[in-house]
Amino acid sequence: GTDETTLSELYVRDAFDEHARVMSEHEHVGELLDHLGRDDQMIFPVVDDDGRLCGVIHLADLGRVAKDYGNLSPLVLAIDLAHPSETVLPGESLLDATRRMGVRGVSALPVLDVPAGKVIGLLSRHHVLAAYERSVAGSSTDLDAEAVSATGRNVA
Repeated sequence: GTDETTLSELYVRDAFDEHARVMSEHEHVGELLDHLGRDDQMIFPVVDDDGRLCGVIHLADLGRVAKDYGNLSPLVLAIDLAHPSETVLPGESLLDATRRMGVRGVSALPVLDVPAGKVIGLLSRHHVLAAYERSVAGSSTDLDAEAVSATGRNVA
């Protein structure tokens, strides 16, 4: 109830990572492997020359290529590994985005800008949780401030 209400009042634009690693469809997998373990990003959007989504590569896919194809990795391009993906828009609620992730069984979704359909970032479950926690913490701070102003003293 309350969690869903909070998530329905928060939006993708408030939570997504606009600095997520996005890959060109022409990047060689060998270049992609250099990014393994640098941060906690698990899904990598792959875009065409216009910045439009071609698909996503999961971290596990990169690991399999590194293990199974070894010397062939310079020949494999990002587009060769890209899978179709659902997307979200900045104006969508975090509740809708979370439901979409759950239905698809994914931990993150690419965020597209509305007019051009270009990838502008990534929304993960971690980003949703962080936005939710900020919102709940802000609500309790607001309530404490209201209690102080109503009583003239700190009631916490």
